[in-house]
Amino acid sequence: MLNFRQKRTAGLFRPLISMQISNGVRKIFAIFLFLLAPLAVFSMTSDVTVNNQSAYDVPSGASKVLILDLTLPENLSSIKMINLGTAQQWDISAVYLLEDGVSAGFDGDEREIFRKSSSPFWDTEMSAVSANPRIFVTVDIASGVSGKTIKPQATINSDKTITGFERTVLAGVSMPDVPIAPLARFGEAISSSIIRWNFLELANNEFGFRIKDASLKTKAEVLQINLSYIDETGLSPDTCYSGRRVVAFNDRGEGSFSANFAEVCTPKAPSLPVPAPVVEAPVVAETPVTEEIPAPAEPPAAEAPFIKKPVIKEPIIDKPPVKKPVVEKPLVEESPKIESTSTPKTSNSLFEAVKSFFKNLFKFIWR
Repeated sequence: MLNFRQKRTAGLFRPLISMQISNGVRKIFAIFLFLLAPLAVFSMTSDVTVNNQSAYDVPSGASKVLILDLTLPENLSSIKMINLGTAQQWDISAVYLLEDGVSAGFDGDEREIFRKSSSPFWDTEMSAVSANPRIFVTVDIASGVSGKTIKPQATINSDKTITGFERTVLAGVSMPDVPIAPLARFGEAISSSIIRWNFLELANNEFGFRIKDASLKTKAEVLQINLSYIDETGLSPDTCYSGRRVVAFNDRGEGSFSANFAEVCTPKAPSLPVPAPVVEAPVVAETPVTEEIPAPAEPPAAEAPFIKKPVIKEPIIDKPPVKKPVVEKPLVEESPKIESTSTPKTSNSLFEAVKSFFKNLFKFIWR
């Protein structure tokens, strides 16, 4: 148990104890924020998409090697890169920023928006303006480089940081070529607005496939390997389509086109059921309700004046009194009374005997 002085001392130190606890909480909170900072940065960069790309080895001296394929949520204004791999500044001879062309993907129709041809290439702000959300970064590899890796980390518009895929520069390897042409098989209309173009893919280095029309305009595209068909949508019903062909592409560009598919016609659009006409019930005019106005009450008929009728008194006629005949009752002889000759009751004699007994007893006692 604490005495008064100990309690008082504890009371004086209570604010200090609470202050120490609050300071400890502040430290824990600061550490917590420090640990969450990378997650906050990651959440900010989640709007920038790093698209899949090829990661095969490239030879020294290769030009325009794709190192970043980005989809941005806003217009590009600047980009700054560092290399998380082993390639140094002198292992690179040029850096290019490209925006996507008419056909989606890195297929050779990109437009250059920035070029840097002198060192330093890493950790240098590069200003480039583009409203196109799809941006590509390529580099030229210096001659004589081997066994080095490139893994870019880029800061987009000074506030979004992403990391790309790693590629290896290796002497003696050859750059892959564009994919070879697929084999066109047949087309089939699967609805009044969709045709499925079936083909056989023959390449092993494609990024995806495109359906082109007779004027080589892309009608459908799928960024996926090992496909066997592509659906062309948005077509008109009851219409025939011809001149379609399929082509495979990768980061080196499009390969050769397949032969044309046979003509395919879409069916007519299904007729919509005609809704039954809505027959409205005839509107019956409501009969106006007329309120009956009661007829005015007739005044009560006037009562006839009371006429007192004269009282006619009959004349009084004296009549002689009528005497009622006297009927005499017959005489009934009375039966003679018979006196009772019964003896006195036994109970009275017994009472008299008991009374006499007690009387004599009292006399005897009081002598």
